[in-house]
Amino acid sequence: MTKDYFKNPALGAFLSDLQEIIFVNGKRLSYKSICQDAKLTKRNYAKIKTGDNKSIYAYYAVFRIYLHALLEHPNRRLLLMVLKALYEALESDFETRKKLNRK
Repeated sequence: MTKDYFKNPALGAFLSDLQEIIFVNGKRLSYKSICQDAKLTKRNYAKIKTGDNKSIYAYYAVFRIYLHALLEHPNRRLLLMVLKALYEALESDFETRKKLNRK
């Protein structure tokens, strides 16, 4: 018997956007470097980007790659904008989950 899990499409989209927006050490991270840094297979990272990975740890493993760069960035507004976007993604997935649980 498989355990039910909920997808996190908003969180996956948020992490996809980070790859395009946030530079780490002055460069945009490649798919390969994200997989290496987060210790994920390419398949698992693809699932994260679509919100179809079961493990919340995997999503955090990707986010933390960008966290240091955000904390060190001279523009504090960027950190606040990213945290707000993260909050909105988590809320969106949470609300979807609540609706599915009511059915």
